[in-house]
Amino acid sequence: MSFFRTIITLSAAAAIVLACSKAYDSREMAFPSSNSGEYYSDGKKAAKEATVTVVIKDGKYYLWIDADTFALISNQDVCSGPGTRAVVSYILLDTPDGETPEVYVNWMEPIDTHPITTGEYKSGAAPAGDPLDIVDNWMTSCEGGYLTIRYTAWWGGKVRHDLSLVGGTSKDPYQLLLIHDAHNDPMEGISDALVAFDLSSLPDTEGKTVTLKVLYKSLEGTVKTVEFAYCTAR
Repeated sequence: MSFFRTIITLSAAAAIVLACSKAYDSREMAFPSSNSGEYYSDGKKAAKEATVTVVIKDGKYYLWIDADTFALISNQDVCSGPGTRAVVSYILLDTPDGETPEVYVNWMEPIDTHPITTGEYKSGAAPAGDPLDIVDNWMTSCEGGYLTIRYTAWWGGKVRHDLSLVGGTSKDPYQLLLIHDAHNDPMEGISDALVAFDLSSLPDTEGKTVTLKVLYKSLEGTVKTVEFAYCTAR
């Protein structure tokens, strides 16, 4: 579950930009029901879309969907490579009580993921760079040790955009700057994209939930702050 209060961004190319390829399955065609991330299917269990962490444990792939759901992927061939942050469409399967929950993955899109950077800006610095806005929907979340952001920005499609999440600019270690560099890409149209950040370098919250603040330069030209509930992943 994510706790989102105002806004943040990426590096990529336009129109909900992610990485990698989709692994569609013809046995289950799903259709979005607005912004909820839930999908309806033809007389079968409803599929859902979610931003998740793909975890490798004992040589098998699992989905860490939220604090209460850690499930084995039944169709393991949908995954490859190391664990990652991803957008998935999945169906929660029936499993006997006491056994590890299982999910069938309809498709999976890994998300471009970056570490937090430090030392780029002095203490007290304000967000710089090119503007953007965060989209407040189910794709934007702070969970599983990652901050995942769906954002809106101007794009020309000529060059790659870069995004940095910068720490060390405040006495509060949980206050970060989001910096967007469009590299002079022409402002030809507004599109959305996705990015994720690995939060493991932040101080351990020792089981407590703290407020993670992200400051950024908005499309309006003003500095805005987004607040997320954050607890160090275990």
